[in-house]
Amino acid sequence: MTQVRNKNKESNFLIICDHASNKIPSKFNKLGLSQDILNTHIAYDIGSKEVAIKLSNILDCPLVMSDFSRLLIDPNRGIDDPTLIMKVSDGKIIEGNKNISFFNNCKEKKKRITNYYNTYHNKISEIIDHSLKKNMFPAIISIHTFTPSFGGNKRSTELGILWDSDN
Repeated sequence: MTQVRNKNKESNFLIICDHASNKIPSKFNKLGLSQDILNTHIAYDIGSKEVAIKLSNILDCPLVMSDFSRLLIDPNRGIDDPTLIMKVSDGKIIEGNKNISFFNNCKEKKKRITNYYNTYHNKISEIIDHSLKKNMFPAIISIHTFTPSFGGNKRSTELGILWDSDN
């Protein structure tokens, strides 16, 4: 459940969109949530997919997007992060996740890591490896959006640009 666009484009950029979708496969029964809840920010970054596609087209570069909700498993977290599979988000209990153990021996956690998390990250690695073989070192641009209010608090930031130590 990973979407890739412009996979074979040779570029100095790679766009990724960790929270592009609110889809949850039917076997998970919407994780016990209503569609109204799944259409909100707790399930995905509203508008991020459209921004990522537009930017990928402008830059003529590859794009990798999740095609599953972050409530299923969050590809923007480390495997050992306690919020990898959320039990509560913005005050909403995620019924389908509440019995999933944080520990690595949990069968359901392992399945989600294998089928969703690893599939997504392996696509990103595949494109990076392809670029490196051609002596290209793509700048990775990760697209996210955020809701103007979270946890009952108004957020004043309209736009943010974050980067690590590589200027």
